[in-house]
Amino acid sequence: GNHDFGYGWQRLCELSEMADFPVLSANVFGHDGRELLHPLTIKELSGIRIGIFGLTTPETLYKTHPLNVEGLTIDDPVERAKEMVEILNDKCDLIIALVHLPLMDTEDSCARLAEEVEGIDLIVSGHSHVTLEKGMEVNGTYIVQAGEYGGNLGIVNIVLKNRASAEIKASLYSSAWTEAGLQADEDVQLLINEMEKENEKILSQVIGRTDSFLDGERNRVRTGETNLGNLVAQAMLTVTGADGAIMNGGGIRTSIKAGEITRGDILNVLPFNNFVILKEIKGAEIVQALEHGVSLYPEVSGRYPQVAGITFSFAPEEEPGNRLIEVKIGGQELEPEKMYKIALNDFIAAGGDGYTMLKNSRVLREYGALDNIVVEYIQNNGIRYETTSGSISQNSP
Repeated sequence: GNHDFGYGWQRLCELSEMADFPVLSANVFGHDGRELLHPLTIKELSGIRIGIFGLTTPETLYKTHPLNVEGLTIDDPVERAKEMVEILNDKCDLIIALVHLPLMDTEDSCARLAEEVEGIDLIVSGHSHVTLEKGMEVNGTYIVQAGEYGGNLGIVNIVLKNRASAEIKASLYSSAWTEAGLQADEDVQLLINEMEKENEKILSQVIGRTDSFLDGERNRVRTGETNLGNLVAQAMLTVTGADGAIMNGGGIRTSIKAGEITRGDILNVLPFNNFVILKEIKGAEIVQALEHGVSLYPEVSGRYPQVAGITFSFAPEEEPGNRLIEVKIGGQELEPEKMYKIALNDFIAAGGDGYTMLKNSRVLREYGALDNIVVEYIQNNGIRYETTSGSISQNSP
């Protein structure tokens, strides 16, 4: 998946060689045109041959830092799946696609895969963070997904009759089951405990307090302005002295409850080791960036912008690319030909999340880690974000 490239494709390849299990992806190719990882594997269990192939979302090219996937190409998952099924069909009794693809409603979705590729019995999917308690069936292919962040273990029971799948049932095994006597592996738990003890020395440090819930919920920070989005963007603006700041909502991963704020809370919100970059950007390109940021609304999208120093309004009913009504920077109407100093995280500064219009702008200065910048901002300024600041408004007829 896209986050497996978080330390660069070279490191992913190193880790795949170290692992004692196959790391699969059939549609990612290196700069030399060869498959980056193993495309498939065949497992034999009690005389049943099971073919498993992997697929990676093409969104990876802009949903990880562009430098992490430099030189790579990611082929159409559907076309590669057809090739994998053709290879496995005569060799296996059961074919499973292990995929990191959107679930529905996109060109590269699991639903399209099931609709257009005959011969896949089961699609085990990730990426959309959807909890399918009993799975779903599309065109005779069963699709399962267990939610997010290890909250559930997905279980699929398959009955074969005459070497063909006759019945598939899916269920979820949640963490609540541990209360019924499920025991952790002692060696793994010991290792986790040792690491957590060391980490806790830093992560438990209290850096501030909030009387309000700071909202970083996925469905809200990716569809509208939130007080936590305001906080992160304002911290970027303050440390750089910029005219404005833009933070992609997808970079904010969770919320902070009312009460004491620890350094660990900030790392949970901002886990990607991003740093802050100050760029000089023409007004017209800022408009392009904001248009891009709201182009998928009302869809939940990581590109949705959280801003500071910038206010804008848009009309959701208009065509993407023509939605902005008004943009102001520092309280003044944006001038298309004027150059502005804009603070960004390094991900979108390099064109991540599709912000390619920002990629070639001149870098004025690079700053430290975003999580540290937010920590220092809270320590110096406290929390003033009980509600949103009104930076973004949606004007509908």
